[in-house]
Amino acid sequence: MKARRLRIVSTLLSIASAGMLSAQPLSQTDSEASIARTSTELPVAFSASATTPFPEWSQAAPPVSPPKPAERPETPKKSKLDQTDPDAPGVRFSVGGGYAYRLGKEMPNTSSFYQDLNKQLRHGYNLGGELHYVFASGLGLGVNAQFTQSSIEYNSSDTEHQNIVYVGPSLLWRADARKVAFVGAIGFGGLFFTDRFSSQKLTGHTFGTYASLGCEFKLSPTTAFGLKISTHVGNISQLKSGTKEVDFQDKLSASNLMVTAFISFRSHKK
Repeated sequence: MKARRLRIVSTLLSIASAGMLSAQPLSQTDSEASIARTSTELPVAFSASATTPFPEWSQAAPPVSPPKPAERPETPKKSKLDQTDPDAPGVRFSVGGGYAYRLGKEMPNTSSFYQDLNKQLRHGYNLGGELHYVFASGLGLGVNAQFTQSSIEYNSSDTEHQNIVYVGPSLLWRADARKVAFVGAIGFGGLFFTDRFSSQKLTGHTFGTYASLGCEFKLSPTTAFGLKISTHVGNISQLKSGTKEVDFQDKLSASNLMVTAFISFRSHKK
């Protein structure tokens, strides 16, 4: 029995000594081999992290472009008309021409033959011009001149020409918009009448009034084209032929109604 116990103790000592030998530390080669074996058995994600602990740090960050400046809306370019101050004071000059129609009675107390001639003399043409200084308020002061003429031919060889000239100061009114302007004028002055027929010449004069209203379209800051209706009104009671005077019981009309196309020019200020 005692011998049996000794054999068991001997066997246990042998097992313990064998376990201690197997528990010795591995060499460097064995450690590397073990690590390599372990890394091959681990999942791909773990094996990558063993060599690169933070793979996302090793990748270069994409370049960051600077923020684009906010696009400003393009300001539309102003035309020359928009750059002009329509209320700026300045000089205005206009010239034009058109149709003229004689108003009233021309030659009263004459035969029916001359009455028919006078009816034909109602139709003619006109030429005119205006020069004003326009203030910032749109009102202007200046001068106005008008010339009208009508002509007829009778008896195959005889001709008659009647001319009326009006000259006088005037007050201008102007209302401006971007592309158009409305223009009106009133004034008073002298009316000068001339009647030439055959070898005779009759002349007369009187005071008269003038009025006009029109609209002009701007071609540029300094130039415009327009149309106006105007009239000058006056009556002549006496004509002269040389040194002789011819009186009329009824006054001779020197009035005209005119439709005129004109072009105007004005000083330009921004």
